[in-house]
Amino acid sequence: MILTEYDENEFREFLKEDSWKKGHEAGMEEERKNSIRFMIKTCMEFQLPREQILKKLMDGFSLSQDAAEKHLENYGK
Repeated sequence: MILTEYDENEFREFLKEDSWKKGHEAGMEEERKNSIRFMIKTCMEFQLPREQILKKLMDGFSLSQDAAEKHLENYGK
């Protein structure tokens, strides 16, 4: 069995860094979703066909066709 020394300050620092990382990742994902929604809205305002909107989503955000379709379906919800 290996014994290690417990350092409360080091553990708190670890928790703080881990929380920041998770919060940052969640914020980045929310920003990406907002950008996708904005692109869909803009394309719809210009009355682009569904196929063109899907292609723009796939190219602009490196999405698969299934993921692009899912975003497009969820846009109005």
